[in-house]
Amino acid sequence: MERETWRENVLRTLFSSHITPVLNILKKTSGVSSSILWENVAIRINSIYRKTLAKEMDSVKMERLNSDFHFLENASGDLFNLKENPLKQYLKIGEELIINPCRKTCCLYYKLEKDVKGISHCGNCPIKNKKIKARIHTMNEIK
Repeated sequence: MERETWRENVLRTLFSSHITPVLNILKKTSGVSSSILWENVAIRINSIYRKTLAKEMDSVKMERLNSDFHFLENASGDLFNLKENPLKQYLKIGEELIINPCRKTCCLYYKLEKDVKGISHCGNCPIKNKKIKARIHTMNEIK
């Protein structure tokens, strides 16, 4: 029970006192929607979990990792100093991340003045994904 209390306190401090205020300022100054900002946070969290799960771990560490993920995914909005959990719909782990890697919101990479990586859209862009699906649908209709 000590670890659960510690985990909740750490995450409450991280989100309520740091991440939520920073994202609120970014939203006000940039005009970027909260959903895009929170999905960007979730993408980083998903990446940490994906990389950590790829490593060899004993069953205790694996259970703790899954427990921490599900705690964060199912946390109330209070943990974030918000009405609802802003990460819930964006967090993915394991099979779900493999089956559905696409973002729900656009990260706006395509709007950068200079496309540093020369990719035009991010790797899991919902806009690009919609265009591909539309092309496939059109090609199937032509057949």
